[in-house]
Amino acid sequence: MKLVYRYFSIILLLIILTVVSLAGTLFFHVGHSFTRIGEASRESMESTLVYNFIKEGESLAAVLADAMIDPFLVHDRHLFSSLTNALKSIDFVQDVYVYSSDGNILSDGTYSMENYNEPIVSIIPLDDMFSHTSVINQESGLIITTSPVQYDGELLGGVCIVMTSDRIERAISNLDEELHKVERNSYEMLFRAGLGVVIFLLIGAAFLAYWTACRLSEPLKSLSDAMSKVGRGDFQLSLPIERRDEIGSLGRSMLSMARELKNTTISRDFFNGILYGMRDGVIVTDENDNIVIINNAAEILLDSSMTEAVGRSIYDYIDEESYRNFKYEKNTNHKEHGLELKIVPKDGSERHVLVSSSKIKNNEALYKVFILHNITERKKLEDELTFKALHDNLTGLANRHALINRLKVAIARFERDPQRPYAVLFIDLDRFKFINDTLGHNAGDKLLIEISARLKRLTRAEDTVSRLGGDEFIILLNEVEGPDSAAIVADRVLEVIAEPVRLCGENVVVTCSVGLFVSTDSSIDINAVLAKADMAMYEAKKLGRGQFKNYEFDGALTTPEVFHIETGLRKALSNGSLQVFYQPILSVNSDETESVEALARWIHPDHGEIAPDDFIPVAEDAGLICSIFDFVFDEGVAFLKQVELETGRTIRLNINVSAYQITNSTFAASVNEKLIKHSLDPERVTLELTESALISEYDIAKSNIEKLKELGVGLALDDFGTGYSSLTHVLTLPFDYMKIDKTFIFKVHSRNRSSKIFQSILSMGQSLGMRIVAEGVEKVDDLKVIRDRKCDLYQGFLKCKPLPAPEIIEFIKKGGNYPV
Repeated sequence: MKLVYRYFSIILLLIILTVVSLAGTLFFHVGHSFTRIGEASRESMESTLVYNFIKEGESLAAVLADAMIDPFLVHDRHLFSSLTNALKSIDFVQDVYVYSSDGNILSDGTYSMENYNEPIVSIIPLDDMFSHTSVINQESGLIITTSPVQYDGELLGGVCIVMTSDRIERAISNLDEELHKVERNSYEMLFRAGLGVVIFLLIGAAFLAYWTACRLSEPLKSLSDAMSKVGRGDFQLSLPIERRDEIGSLGRSMLSMARELKNTTISRDFFNGILYGMRDGVIVTDENDNIVIINNAAEILLDSSMTEAVGRSIYDYIDEESYRNFKYEKNTNHKEHGLELKIVPKDGSERHVLVSSSKIKNNEALYKVFILHNITERKKLEDELTFKALHDNLTGLANRHALINRLKVAIARFERDPQRPYAVLFIDLDRFKFINDTLGHNAGDKLLIEISARLKRLTRAEDTVSRLGGDEFIILLNEVEGPDSAAIVADRVLEVIAEPVRLCGENVVVTCSVGLFVSTDSSIDINAVLAKADMAMYEAKKLGRGQFKNYEFDGALTTPEVFHIETGLRKALSNGSLQVFYQPILSVNSDETESVEALARWIHPDHGEIAPDDFIPVAEDAGLICSIFDFVFDEGVAFLKQVELETGRTIRLNINVSAYQITNSTFAASVNEKLIKHSLDPERVTLELTESALISEYDIAKSNIEKLKELGVGLALDDFGTGYSSLTHVLTLPFDYMKIDKTFIFKVHSRNRSSKIFQSILSMGQSLGMRIVAEGVEKVDDLKVIRDRKCDLYQGFLKCKPLPAPEIIEFIKKGGNYPV
């Protein structure tokens, strides 16, 4: 109910009560007055009637006394009786007595004269019977009137008339009726007049009450409207601040409050616009983690309206595993920022969110604010990318990265418990290129998918089947019983792959070669494991297609010298005796160092420096060349950063690549991983390959070279002109540099065939867009000749031999203008 109506009702009720009370009091007093007036009028008229009645009796007594003079004089009893009887016939005359002067009755108005000569006082007990007297008997209500009978002053006797009050009572009764009529009429007139006055007063009171209520409620309504405007964020107020009462004081306080609110708060609409316009979900909970409010984005995330969510625990929407992680973060006092949670909405789906939380206080109450960023699509993409990163796109098998991770686990497990060996099967399909060339790549892909499915069916859940690329597969068998059980699996692999495959409407039989390695040495690393299995596979191919070979039993270790070199090399990789030396490659024109070639050097603690020609072939055969490459790469990157830090120069790094590496289908991918790991620009790395490395598995080598070129890695054809040389490789492979072997440099200043070959190679390489590097420049004359012939770069002992990193950095600082 509005305040004005409340005031109106209260004031009107008070006025009505007042008017009714006044009217009741007035009616009571007026009625009482009418009653008093009626009673007084009745008493007055009753007295008047009695008085008149008495006077009438006295008149009758006087008349009778005069009429009795003659009968007294003649003593005529008969006349006494006649006169008394005549008078007694009047209706209000009860008795008439005539008595002598001595007080004896002469006539009693009856014919029998029963009271004759009786003393009058025996009947009428009056003290004075001979005077004009009127007496009212209160007991009987009779009026007794006496009058003396005198003649010439002589008392003859007296008369007494006894009258009843019936006449008076009838008159009084009639008078009462008249008075009552008058009183009723007066009351009716008074009631009508009073009712009219009351109605008039009530109407006036209603108007007065409404006017008063409006006057009272109007400032309060102004204050209420002002509060509503403040609640809506409108601070332009019109308040009754000019009043000098409590309302004016309240208005001034409210105006001051509005000014403070305007200066210190944002409007509710603005806040709601921010809260409900956020794309991230916002959930506010109390200190018991019960939901207090959520925004629109949170409603969508939880698939619950605010009405459904409020009052529920936030943990009702969190997956059990995420709930445990969330509790762990809280219990260990970790920050609740950037925590990934999986929530389970009402519809049962799963959504991933990134949660940040904070605590706020409001009126001493503690609340928690959770910001939920929906990362469901990102998680799906991450899972998809993770799957792709760990699986082969074509077959869905584990890729090289996933295989290495699981192989690390197997090796670590074998190191802890040698009774739990593992086995690696390196599988290469025979004549797969022939399938691709004759039936097409689609048929080749179909064949690879079918082979993958067969291998998956063959292995256990704890084993790993991976595809390295092309037609190469590797199976990791966890916890085998020994070489015999692994050999049984290898036989089964040969059998299942040899089963016919339906391709292009024909049943095609494909065989494979399998290299088997069973763990025996806990110190062996991953690259060595893969290299040994790979070497065993190539041994199997040499035996004929459709065979498997066990490295452990049929391996290539044949002499104690090679065995000791391999064993020492493994230790060198971990104890620091393997080092990296660097030899500058300088500009022919400016003598400035453009790049350095990183070279592995083995300083044996007992035998001193061991020549690379002695340990590199053993490393390749033992599968350690990849580990050496990784070591040289990591050290070389650190060297580049140190050069840049100390000299401000940005130079390139040249690293040699073995035949085994370039013919490994995953080599380009492994190089890319290293570039990403070190955040290194690919253009600062140049990989050097010899022509002999391209002879075996040319297709794989070519594929790796093309992928490396796509990465932006520099490629150099090393030792060109020696051993196997093919112009096809020079023309078809995208080399950036050509390094002319030092055997041509020794004779370059002469006019023999070597000098002409050098000039031809130089011209051919430069015409193909390659930069030419002269190796083995040891004399000033050699440098002068290659400079005259416009060679681009050179390296050799003339300027600097391979040295440790600190000495090469000092060489670069001094500009390379002096020999070291």
